Amino acid sequence: MSLLTYDEVRPWAREIQEKVVQKIMPPYYVAGEIGRFVGDPRLTDEEISKIRSWVDSGAPKGDPSKLPPPREWVCSPWLGGTPDLVLRMPRPFTIKPDMQDGYAFFVMDYVFDQDTWIRGVEVSPGNRTAVHHANVYMVPSSLKTLADGRIDNVFDPVSLGGRFVTAWEPGSSPLIHPDGVGTLVRKGTRFAILMHYSPSDKSQSDQTSVGFYFADGKIHKEAKILYGGTRNIDLPARASNYEILESRQVAADAMIRAFTCHMHLRGKSFAVRFRYPDGKIETAFEVPHYDVNWQQLYVLVSPIFVPRKTIVEYIATWDNSPNNPSNPDPTKNVKWGDRATDEMMDGYLNYVTVHEDLNIDVKNGRVLSRTEKGAGPPSRVNPASTAIARAAVNHGPQAPAPASAKASTASVEPRPPAAVKPSPGAVEPRPPAAVKPSPAAVEPRLAAPVKPPPAAAESLSATARAKDAVSPAEKSAPAEKSAPGDKRVNDILDKAGKSRYLIDVAGIALLVLFGGIGGYSLGRRNRSKQIAPPVETCADMNAVPVESGAGGAFRVTSNR
Repeated sequence: MSLLTYDEVRPWAREIQEKVVQKIMPPYYVAGEIGRFVGDPRLTDEEISKIRSWVDSGAPKGDPSKLPPPREWVCSPWLGGTPDLVLRMPRPFTIKPDMQDGYAFFVMDYVFDQDTWIRGVEVSPGNRTAVHHANVYMVPSSLKTLADGRIDNVFDPVSLGGRFVTAWEPGSSPLIHPDGVGTLVRKGTRFAILMHYSPSDKSQSDQTSVGFYFADGKIHKEAKILYGGTRNIDLPARASNYEILESRQVAADAMIRAFTCHMHLRGKSFAVRFRYPDGKIETAFEVPHYDVNWQQLYVLVSPIFVPRKTIVEYIATWDNSPNNPSNPDPTKNVKWGDRATDEMMDGYLNYVTVHEDLNIDVKNGRVLSRTEKGAGPPSRVNPASTAIARAAVNHGPQAPAPASAKASTASVEPRPPAAVKPSPGAVEPRPPAAVKPSPAAVEPRLAAPVKPPPAAAESLSATARAKDAVSPAEKSAPAEKSAPGDKRVNDILDKAGKSRYLIDVAGIALLVLFGGIGGYSLGRRNRSKQIAPPVETCADMNAVPVESGAGGAFRVTSNR
């Protein structure tokens, strides 16, 4: 359904007002002030008020002569620029037309034959109308798969030795590290992707790709993850607010860059709380209304400094009662497991160590030997991905007395092709992408202190408790049928350009449900037969070829 023009939006004015006022749209599940996380699509109170007033006044079109210029979109499968390595699902996967959410786990053929430093990872869905979201993992090369790269009945790749790397959903940005920071991919590693496909009434095909950006120049800090979770889960039947708390200690001064969490159908909320050495407490991350269909990596615009010996508490809450519309069976006790009907608790903090300075020289992801240092052309900095990295994190004035990291002063030159041997049918070059740079990030902040409650501090051991007792009557009550959930829309809001009041309001309404389609949800059909076309929509929306260095990207102009 298109919602790009006034005539398309006007019949839906009341529905838009209802969902916007209730803050159901645009979908975003993390709490906190607007703009704290990169790519936050939420509307301000002022914007919501404008939409309410516009609809209440009859949703007028306003003066057409005051319309802003048509919004233009550059369509490309890669927001971070041309990847150095592209891996894709070994074969196209057919999605069944059964109107059910589908999950499939695929392992890429390619095996890294040496330790490799990467500065970024990006997912490019092969069929953006079918892919709801995708999670990327590092996995051991020893995993056995079917001919199409699948491993059946995998809902938690961590149970197979996987390590979560990043996620994609409509509107999300690629994971791009700041200059001097990299993720180390060990020799023998493969990558895998857990796909979630939206319900469909027709058969569709998908062959999603993952792009890797190799590090060049100096690596001063390794991107790390602090995991908090447990398999010791046993949810009582009909319990509506069952909680588990897991604690970890920060070993060294750190800058927290991002958060993510994972539960299944009975997940209710998730939070991360910091207990600082001086006794202060802060809830740094909270998803108050968890939805298994909307999982993503939340990257802080301004990272949080956390001193060593800080206790990180991961707090998960589940609703196993009949009041949970996603609950498949409230009469059963539920334990940990990798099926959708089982439960999990996984929390992740992405961070770097403040005083670490590896001072490693790398080229195309490979560590240079002493004889190789200084040889060859200077390292290249990709302006597109650098802009994304700066929007995601800005080192700025760091924590007290950090180790100084020397930035590379090399001039910018085109990088030669990555010297990595691709596996047959798994690697395909991509044309460069035109990317609109993100605004500069604000400076890092120190976490706001919160006076601790008078109660004694939690033990470092995991604690599980049901906050509300389950009465005998509730236990014996029959399960209630769930009301149908609201229709979910995968597209993310993109703020309308400022103009006359009515035009501004109409512009916001036009984009509330479908505004992110150009920058985030569209792609360009690749000429190679081996790469699944990213999307058909560009050609359907008056796509006009752009004569630029964007490698044949398309410019889309919406008709008014």
